Amino acid sequence: TNIIANDITITGTNYIGGIFGYKLDPTISTTLIGRITADNITVTGTSNIGGILGYGVGHDITLTNSNITGQTRVGGILGSYGWCNNNQDLINLSVQNTTIQGSKEYIGGIAGYLNVASSYLQNTEIVECNIIGTTVDSNYVGGLIGWYNYYIRNTNVRDSLISSQGSYIGGIVGSNE
Repeated sequence: TNIIANDITITGTNYIGGIFGYKLDPTISTTLIGRITADNITVTGTSNIGGILGYGVGHDITLTNSNITGQTRVGGILGSYGWCNNNQDLINLSVQNTTIQGSKEYIGGIAGYLNVASSYLQNTEIVECNIIGTTVDSNYVGGLIGWYNYYIRNTNVRDSLISSQGSYIGGIVGSNE
């Protein structure tokens, strides 16, 4: 896939993404999502909200100058994903000069919530971003990921604000279990 997306506004309720709302497990699908460049994307919704994908995984994705707003499972690249197997690593992901904010739990610069098995998050960066939990219910807020349960390699969070009134707040990951 080679996708360039600019100046897009998307509003909805659940599974809302700047490019894809919902993408099935790449191990049972014939298409992988990758090689995406997106600029000036505005996405607003309730749950599973991402600058590129509401729910799903991808690789080689860059998001710049965007605003992503939701309640729960909110991320710069993807809102959430679960059970990514067979080494479908999330690699080469970048979010720059973007605001990601949520009023409830699981908010991150790359992803709000990732529950994966045998897949790495690697070669990722967050630069000049604001990752914000807006209420006391805003738990699990991280520079990269709000909640994650596997390995992270070669990551970078710099010149960014990670803030919340809730609990489990981290520069890289809100909670890694």
